Amino acid sequence: MHITNQSLIDKFIDFVNGISNENRVAVLHDSDADGLTSTIILEKALERMNKNIVFTSYEVVNKRKLEQQLFDKLIDNKVTHVFVLDIALDMDKKSIQNLCKFKSVIIDHHQNGDFNTIGILVIKPQLFTDIERYEKYCTVKLVYDLMSRLIKIDDLEWLAITGIVGDFSWQIWEEFVKKCFKKYNLEWDDYLYNTKFGYLCKLIEGANSIMKEDCVGFAKERIYNSNDIEEAINNLSRFKFVIEKTDYYIQNFKNLAKSYNDNKLWILEVNEPLSMNGAISTGISTGEDFFKDKFVLIVGEREDGRLRLSARCQDSSWDCNKIIKKCLEGLDGNGGGHIPAAGGNVSKEDYQEFKKRIIMEVM
Repeated sequence: MHITNQSLIDKFIDFVNGISNENRVAVLHDSDADGLTSTIILEKALERMNKNIVFTSYEVVNKRKLEQQLFDKLIDNKVTHVFVLDIALDMDKKSIQNLCKFKSVIIDHHQNGDFNTIGILVIKPQLFTDIERYEKYCTVKLVYDLMSRLIKIDDLEWLAITGIVGDFSWQIWEEFVKKCFKKYNLEWDDYLYNTKFGYLCKLIEGANSIMKEDCVGFAKERIYNSNDIEEAINNLSRFKFVIEKTDYYIQNFKNLAKSYNDNKLWILEVNEPLSMNGAISTGISTGEDFFKDKFVLIVGEREDGRLRLSARCQDSSWDCNKIIKKCLEGLDGNGGGHIPAAGGNVSKEDYQEFKKRIIMEVM
């Protein structure tokens, strides 16, 4: 991989250096392993640079939009600068309009958005490198690489590895990851989801699954206050029961799910108070070889009554991003993501139509 647009990196450095002690910074982020670890690295780096962080939120996760209620919170907190991490807000016109009210930067590894982002600094791998699989340059690696140019943060490498493992991007960052494994004297495993870093990712998924309390905020705080991977795992031990429940669905998936179109499509509809879609779909699509080229869809109810969608096809035989978006067109729902992994939500009233479209699409 080579840098093809150094000026974009320079603009980011100028953006950060231009934040004064009087300015007020907000961070809007995703709640998965990549989103949480990139946020923690950014916050720690900015604090070491004496920047004033006054507000952080993952409220953008559900609808992938900067809506009026969250915008008002930014105003109430007198925010001057906004960092958006691992959320493709450039996909939504109104979000872009709201972000333009602040000095804003989006750091993300999704496809380029559909709307003009003049006035907003957008940092995506495809905009400054020649990397072929830009989605594998996950947000935590972007943040780590960018902030390393500004301040010493090599003590946070374990957080970067956790996010890389959570996004299944370690293959292209093997040299970086192996160096860190050697530094921390950890045993290597070609399937890094079986290591301590993968286990921490599962605990983060567990925090995301509990909808009736702010477990994501709890997890972020506990990881932030951890000095290494072992301490972080111990600090999130309360979520182990979610891993056990998730493992049940993974181990019994073929009996619980329904297959369509000569086993090309597998749909599991989960009736649980926990939101385990992402953990189940990831476990299925990355585990047994049989499912590597299958389109796996997990459906479960959200706290607000809508249905959460999680799609996976780890060898990219099916473009999860395009299929989810296409099948939601004209329905009360939204979604997107990457080729091997995408998510979204849909109303209960429109779910059967969405399901019918998926079955017709994955033929």
